[in-house]
Amino acid sequence: MVVIVLTAVWDIALPRARPSYEMAWIQAIYARKETAAARIAGPKVVLIGGSANHFGFSAEQIGREIGAHVVNLGTHAGLGADYILARGKRFLKRGDTAVLALEYHLLQASPPTDIASSFVSMFDPRYIAAAKAAEIPRFVWGISPQRLLSATVQRTIPYTSPLYRTETVTELGDETAGSNEEITLAMRAAARSYTPIQPLGLRSDRPLPSISSFVQWAHANGVIIKYVWPPIVGRSAYATDPRYSELFSTIRDTFEGLAVTVLGQPSDFFLGEDELLDTFYHANQRGRLRMSNQLARVLDPRAKDGEPRIGAGAVVPSARAIFP
Repeated sequence: MVVIVLTAVWDIALPRARPSYEMAWIQAIYARKETAAARIAGPKVVLIGGSANHFGFSAEQIGREIGAHVVNLGTHAGLGADYILARGKRFLKRGDTAVLALEYHLLQASPPTDIASSFVSMFDPRYIAAAKAAEIPRFVWGISPQRLLSATVQRTIPYTSPLYRTETVTELGDETAGSNEEITLAMRAAARSYTPIQPLGLRSDRPLPSISSFVQWAHANGVIIKYVWPPIVGRSAYATDPRYSELFSTIRDTFEGLAVTVLGQPSDFFLGEDELLDTFYHANQRGRLRMSNQLARVLDPRAKDGEPRIGAGAVVPSARAIFP
């Protein structure tokens, strides 16, 4: 009884506590992005993934180039594929197109991270009902008093970074930060130091359960699903090391085995070092422009460089008309 009472008190008090800047940022950009998705009455294209999606693509630019309503629902890869996909379902409806741009490590099974457990316990307890039974305790007691105290102390220090600010996110969920003026010498040095990702031991006959269930749900509910390679800094090993050829082939086989169209090639979405922001998955404004154009081209080959196919005030065609 003591445990039950303390848990109830903790869960009631937790949403009223001050979150860390990171948790507050995730919640605020989710609110902005989901408001945009809910506002669109007709079919739309929804970009789903972590921060590689958030920083790497511009929904506004892609929408102009392909002539469709597009929303950027990318957030934080630390939330994990299970949560990101479950949350994406809430704002998809029949006739929509979901473009999955999940970071490579999200395709591999892993337990909930501290970011996911903290965020769910503070902002989205409704997700706990859909979580795996073994993971429920992690979400119920997702943030310790020590971490909450640390977040409280952190919030007494003014936040001065130009990055990870809600005000730099547009109404369509696009990030606008990342100009050359915001890229420090340390960021440029880091861009040159990033090593290739680990060649994950994925199997095409064993897709992540949350991906399989998401695809099954989408097919049953008239939602079109496509997979696109996430933006990431390019490395020569991806072309020369056979382990990466095997990885990319496995990922393609996995999604095609689920009847999901795979868009383009991994190399289409390799970023140059001069296109990076603060991590190997985050594009700056220059990289975001090129990645968005690449995605527009593989979504609709009729799209041209930065040139909308419909004029101002024209009726945007339905997603089904563009993506049969």
